Amino acid sequence: PSLHHRQQHARAMEEGGELKESFRECRDACERIEAGAQASANGGKRDQANEERKRIAGKVMRCMQMVESLGILSANESKEDILTEHLQFLLLQYFLGVCYANMGDPDPGSRLENVQNAILSFRRFAAACLDKDLLESDIAKRVESMVESDSVYSKPRTVAREEKIAQYKRWVGPLGYV
Repeated sequence: PSLHHRQQHARAMEEGGELKESFRECRDACERIEAGAQASANGGKRDQANEERKRIAGKVMRCMQMVESLGILSANESKEDILTEHLQFLLLQYFLGVCYANMGDPDPGSRLENVQNAILSFRRFAAACLDKDLLESDIAKRVESMVESDSVYSKPRTVAREEKIAQYKRWVGPLGYV
């Protein structure tokens, strides 16, 4: 291999290590946000918590850029084509949604924008899972209908009673409890 090829490979390996570490940091931070620990860790100070969430969102976006530049996930791949260790990177859109959904901006306009961005991120996550064939068939049908709707403001599809019962039975399990 040429010197240029070896340099590109070395840069990709370095970026890959940085990506794994950044991903772990994002995952851990989003778990804290979801658990509500972020606000209490900051003494309940909204501004500090929002700045931390913005910092995490920026880190998540940087991870998404690295995944793209390294070509880790491709639009035409299914779950069988993706390395198992790379499946975790599909969660980046979800993490971004968590950051946006939990920003407690006091300005109503900013809050609305954060909620819209959260919805968009969660939809992108769901669509990526659908594209990679990672969803059970009944959930995949609901995600398909959600993805097909072109407005963030569209009303969610009403789930039929039978679908709700089937989903409940799967969650409860064969023994009758979770």
